[in-house]
Amino acid sequence: MDLSFFFSQTFLLDLKWFRGILSMFQGIGLNALLQGDSDALYRNMLLITFVFILAQLILIIILWLNIMRRKRAETSLFHEKNLVSAMMDAITDHIYFKNAENQFIRINKAMSEWFGLADPAEAIGKTDFDFFSEEHARKAYQDEQQIIRTGQPLINIEEQETWPNRPATYVSTTKFPLRDFRGKIVGTFGISRDITERIHIEQRVQRQNATLVQLAAHPPWKPGQISEALHTITEAAADTLNVQWVNIWKLAPNKLTIVSIDDFNRESRVHKIGRVLSLERAPYFFQVLMASQVIDAYNVRTDPRTQELMKESWIPRNIRASITAPIRLHGDVVGFICCDHVESTRNWFTDEVNFVSQMSNLIAQVLLKADLHRRAEEMAAITRVSREITSLSNLQRVYLSIARHASELSHSDASAVFTFRQDGCLYIAFGYGVRQQFIDKVNVHGLLPGEGAIGRSILSLKPVQIEDVSTESKHPYMQLTMQEGIRSILAVPMLRGKDVIGGVVLWHRDPRHFTAEEEAFLQALAQECVNAVENARLLEAEARRRQEAETLRSAIQALSSTLNLQQVFELILTELQLVVPYDSASVQQLHEGYLEIIGGRGFPNLEELVGIRFGLHSSDNPNQIVVQTRTPLILDDAPRTYPEFHRGPHAKAQTRSWLGTPLLFGDRLIGMIALDKREPDFYTREHAQLAQAFAAQAAIAVENARLFESERTQLYLARTLQEVGALLTTRMSQEEVCERIFDLLAQVVKYDSVSIQLVGKDGKMELLAGRGFSDIEVARQITRKISPRRFEDFQGTQHVLVLPDTYIDPRWNKNLGHAYIRSWIGAALLVKGVFIGVLNVDSATVNAYNDALGETVAAFANQAAIAIENARMFTELKNAEEALRTLNEDLEQRVEARTLELQQANTALKESFETLQKTSEQLLLREKMSALGELVAGVTHEINTPISVGMSAASFLEVKTRELEQRYHAGDMKRSDLESYINAASNSTKMILVNLQRVSEQIMSFKQVAVDQTSDQRKQFFLKTYIDDVFLSLHPVLRKTSHQVSISCSDNLKIDSYPGAFSQIITNLVMNSLVHGLEGKEHGKISLIITTEGEMLQMIYQDNGNGIPPENISKIFDPFYTTRREQGGSGLGLNIVHNLVTQKLHGTIVCESKPGEETRFIIRLPLKYSPPL
Repeated sequence: MDLSFFFSQTFLLDLKWFRGILSMFQGIGLNALLQGDSDALYRNMLLITFVFILAQLILIIILWLNIMRRKRAETSLFHEKNLVSAMMDAITDHIYFKNAENQFIRINKAMSEWFGLADPAEAIGKTDFDFFSEEHARKAYQDEQQIIRTGQPLINIEEQETWPNRPATYVSTTKFPLRDFRGKIVGTFGISRDITERIHIEQRVQRQNATLVQLAAHPPWKPGQISEALHTITEAAADTLNVQWVNIWKLAPNKLTIVSIDDFNRESRVHKIGRVLSLERAPYFFQVLMASQVIDAYNVRTDPRTQELMKESWIPRNIRASITAPIRLHGDVVGFICCDHVESTRNWFTDEVNFVSQMSNLIAQVLLKADLHRRAEEMAAITRVSREITSLSNLQRVYLSIARHASELSHSDASAVFTFRQDGCLYIAFGYGVRQQFIDKVNVHGLLPGEGAIGRSILSLKPVQIEDVSTESKHPYMQLTMQEGIRSILAVPMLRGKDVIGGVVLWHRDPRHFTAEEEAFLQALAQECVNAVENARLLEAEARRRQEAETLRSAIQALSSTLNLQQVFELILTELQLVVPYDSASVQQLHEGYLEIIGGRGFPNLEELVGIRFGLHSSDNPNQIVVQTRTPLILDDAPRTYPEFHRGPHAKAQTRSWLGTPLLFGDRLIGMIALDKREPDFYTREHAQLAQAFAAQAAIAVENARLFESERTQLYLARTLQEVGALLTTRMSQEEVCERIFDLLAQVVKYDSVSIQLVGKDGKMELLAGRGFSDIEVARQITRKISPRRFEDFQGTQHVLVLPDTYIDPRWNKNLGHAYIRSWIGAALLVKGVFIGVLNVDSATVNAYNDALGETVAAFANQAAIAIENARMFTELKNAEEALRTLNEDLEQRVEARTLELQQANTALKESFETLQKTSEQLLLREKMSALGELVAGVTHEINTPISVGMSAASFLEVKTRELEQRYHAGDMKRSDLESYINAASNSTKMILVNLQRVSEQIMSFKQVAVDQTSDQRKQFFLKTYIDDVFLSLHPVLRKTSHQVSISCSDNLKIDSYPGAFSQIITNLVMNSLVHGLEGKEHGKISLIITTEGEMLQMIYQDNGNGIPPENISKIFDPFYTTRREQGGSGLGLNIVHNLVTQKLHGTIVCESKPGEETRFIIRLPLKYSPPL
């Protein structure tokens, strides 16, 4: 039997063949074998035994062979398993096996490393949720469950893996179902490959392409915006390559240095320019780049191509890796683009190197377009500049235009135009981009031809450049130029034919080489400017003469625009600077024995200078020469002649040139003007002549303003004194009178403290009242120390004493205290020539008071003395009456009767006095009012006789009153004296009343027009009748002219208002027409049209006179505004009209005028006056 069949067949393992043998024996028949004799039976039994033994042996052999086969299979399987494990560990792709619960049952080494495990066995039993983010693990779980359900694999799926603590990765995955030996799906297995780098490369290339496409679709360059274009490129490169720095370098014209034209920091998003790097510092680095090779340094500190720049560039910015590509233009390397990575080294990919190269090409295009645009602009600019400067007539503006255009068009830091002085030296006619101090220092001595770049250029008639001033040891102003920050210079001459008229210079703050193109451009620009310079010189000489005359005329007109003295001083200083240049100036007023600075401009310490005085006989200042000679004086170098200019408060002005001009009003010197310049030899005779002409008009303006101020001050003083006079009849105590005096005095004189001191009964001074003292009791004690002898002068002819500066005046007693007082006025208080005390006015400001203010205070003192004395007498009288009442109770009735008689007499006397006083005041008021001036002149003759008789009676009454007063004070007044006085007073009063009645009858035709003008009485009246009376009162004035007057008004128009206000309004309007509007016209027309509109009254007053200029319409209602001040105009007429209409009558007034034709006033008033709520 061939056993190999059994050995080779698998069923041997199941012993099927053994069952076959038994079947064979059964086929032979076991019974047959057991039949026969014993021998046969024995043989048959032996045979059966042998067969069974043989079968067992065969079975054993078969079992052994089966075991050996299994052993070999296991060995082979183990070997194959090792081969599979070695293969899995050797494969760099990630291989895994998972069960149906998605748990790992095996992974290869590459995947364990991907998971960060030391041994692949650590992953067994874990799931994706143990390694990946939940989001990715859940997606993987869903995919694998779908494979288990469907049995369909996933092949070459690219997916992103996200991790909880590391950046995302990308893999290409293939997944299959895992089946057992019966074909049942029991899990999944798969293989994935890391494609993160490829994805990153694709993303980088995509970003790079997007950047290039965007820059190509929208070119970043526009004419004149090269900086913006470079900013766009550097920002795009930094963001695309994810680097910290992107720097664009441009090769300097000298090819020895490179200059940063855009240095971008991605973190701060800041662009800078101006870094300079010498090619000598890194020769190998630049040699590689100049050979058009790209340097992609993984580590700039170890790469031999970049090590040269380690200290200068890499270390300060912590740069570790860099790509540098050359920028080529017309086949030449003109610059470089450098992209720097910081903090760590970096492998540069080929796509990144190509991207930087493409960016360098884009930069080259920008530079090329910029160069073409620059050339076109230069040609256009030269043409434009030529047209511009040719149209200029001002030489300085021509110089400014040349310098500015030269600097801006050549992109230099500064520029200048040089021209010749009279001494043949070159000086800076105009500097652009440099400090004035630098220009002034250069111009002190100037430059000779042959000195410096401009001197050599003018001498050689060619452009000359200095690439680095620090290397020019023979440069005349090397230190000064270096201090100004100038390092390189380009100079070209300005030629008119063969003659040199000057030159143009460019200055740069960095060492550099100027190209031939730059030299040619500057020379072409300079030549285009030659004719313009010459034309401007000729035109300026002529224009200067015209301008000086026009400026002087304008200045004179401006000075006459105001009458405010302080404003006049300000206008003098303002307008004078337009006529004669100055750095600082002062106006000085002449007093007796000295000049005083009263205003200034341009001084850094003006407050210190105001108030300084110059003696007229002192030799330490030039002012006294101007005063003595009354002519202008020029000092070319003031401190050299008068050292005082550099001492004390004068030193801060830094005066070198000085011009003094007298202020002459006719033949009278009223002061002077001093002008200062910080440069020597500035002022000329022409300046002095202009200043003298200006000063003559300024003196007139000052004097007019001073007179106006004086008149206004006198007006205020008169009003205030009138109020003080009212105190004469008041019944107040001395303290109350003093307080009122202090209030009124403050309206006309500024003071810090004021006091009234009286001579006491013991002969010592006593403080009656004071104001402004920190401690009134201390002031009272100091007053007790003052001896009346100090005021002995007051009892003679001198009634006021003025001390402008108490610190230097020997008459001031410094031991009395009050150290704060710097100026003082003391005015005597005199009653009937008897000295009773002093009115003291104090100021903490030096020179606050002068003689004029002293006279004002003296006027106050005259009224104050009487008021104080009356108050004292009133107080004593009250005390005496009280004592008399106490001592003489039984005589009370007699005293009361006597007192009643006296009061009646006094009342009658007072009424007479008040009547006369009112009459006098009315006459005085009429004289002061220009509107009634002519009226008074017309009626004076008519009322002169009755008034004269009344005055005689009043004088007689005054004599009788004085005699009665003397007897009363002497104590010998008798009853007969009083009766005689009463009889005389009665007769005089009757005489006065009779004559006043005659005056009343004579002016009855005027129907109390003049009285109404000063009356505040409101009543109902017929307007037409009243206006006729007003014009009748104006008849003495109107009959002197040939003018026609027409009045249109309803006879029945009756209004409820103030007739006096209407009278003043019409009178002032008529007088205004006669004085201003109809001046110079023989047959003028005046019309008054009155109509009503509802509850309103409209008055249209019109004349066909000269009209009012448009610029004066807004001023006519202003107080004190007049165009005839020289003829005595007060400027109050129309102001009074305006106030009466708007304030008194609560109406409106509008003025309309056509110059040369007519003037119209439209007045709208309520028919019935209603007082304001």
